[in-house]
Amino acid sequence: MKKGFFSIVFFANMWQLLVSLLYINTNALLTCFCVESEWQSFSRKPKSLRVTSPTGQQRSTYFLSLPWRYSLPLMGIFTTLHWTLSQAIFLTVVTTYKPESYHHDMIFLGTSPRALILTVSIGLFIMLGFVAMCFRTSDGILPRGGSCSAVISAACHRPSGDGDAAQKPVQWGEASVYGAETRNVGHCCFTSYEVIPPRSNRKYR
Repeated sequence: MKKGFFSIVFFANMWQLLVSLLYINTNALLTCFCVESEWQSFSRKPKSLRVTSPTGQQRSTYFLSLPWRYSLPLMGIFTTLHWTLSQAIFLTVVTTYKPESYHHDMIFLGTSPRALILTVSIGLFIMLGFVAMCFRTSDGILPRGGSCSAVISAACHRPSGDGDAAQKPVQWGEASVYGAETRNVGHCCFTSYEVIPPRSNRKYR
C-alpha cells in the first residue's frame, strides 16, 4: 500500500462524517422549533393531542419527528450536500503503464473547484435559512418550554370533571370551571372545556 494512502482516504471522507453530524444537529434544532411552535398553537385554538398510539380524536406523531414540509426538504438538501462534497474532495489513483508490464501508481487528493463552490453555497444556504428561522416569532401565550417535562406537567392539571380530556381537542387558557376561581385565584391548564386568555390583572396558580 502506498505511503499516505490511509491519510488521504481519511481526509477525503472525514467531511462526510462532519456533514452527517451537522444533519443530526440541524434536525434536532429544527425539531425544537417545531415542538415549540405546536406547543404555542394550543393557546390559540383547540387541538387534539399528538401521541404514538392515537385513540379517540388524538393524532399520530410525525414519522421523522418533523412535519413532511420540513423533513423532506431537509433530507433533500443534505443528500445533495453529501453528493457535492463527494465530487469536491476525493481520492485519486493514477496508474501509468510502461513496456514489459511495468506500472506505477500515483495516489493523491483530487479536488473540483466547481463542486467546492457548490458545496460551500449549499452550506451557506443552510446557515442563512436557520438564521432566518431564528427571527420568527410566535403569537402564542403559553409559557415557553414545550419540550420541558416540568412545564408540560404544570400545564396539564385539568379541572376534576374533565377526565377524558386527552381523547378530545384541548386548549390552554384560564379554565372557566375550576374551584380556585372562588378564591380570586385563577388556574390555567389544558382542558377540553371552554377557556379564556389569561388576564394580566389576575393571579394564577
